Amino acid sequence: MLTQLRAAVNNPFDLRNFYLLFLVGVGFLVVPLISISLISQSSILCKPFQIKFSGNLASGEGKIYEFSYNGPNTCTLTIYPKTGLDKNLSLWLYKPNKTIEVVETSSLVTDGGKIETDGEKGRYRLSLRNKNKSVAVYELDVRVN
Repeated sequence: MLTQLRAAVNNPFDLRNFYLLFLVGVGFLVVPLISISLISQSSILCKPFQIKFSGNLASGEGKIYEFSYNGPNTCTLTIYPKTGLDKNLSLWLYKPNKTIEVVETSSLVTDGGKIETDGEKGRYRLSLRNKNKSVAVYELDVRVN
């Protein structure tokens, strides 16, 4: 094979030598490019992340949860609040960039029952408040997709 490569380098315009050089060139150029691409893509992929918060809230009571997210910014952070549809709970999401997203859980029926936001690195705070006159049972499922 080495002697054929030497002959191909000396006479690259012969059709058989051209194909040999083409195959060797593809092997030495394309394979490293593909491997570099795969390695760089693996650092961008979202790693699965899930946290569950649950409990009971008396009338007018609130609860605050905090968590940190250290993944890539290209991921989507999704919160699935599970409460009774008749429960009127107020959910405040404090993001690392100092913005606040306020959601009423009674309005989530039309939004598919989830809250989506960009997954920015940093500390998040979830504040939940019961605006009902009765005890509310809740579960917050935070996931990175």
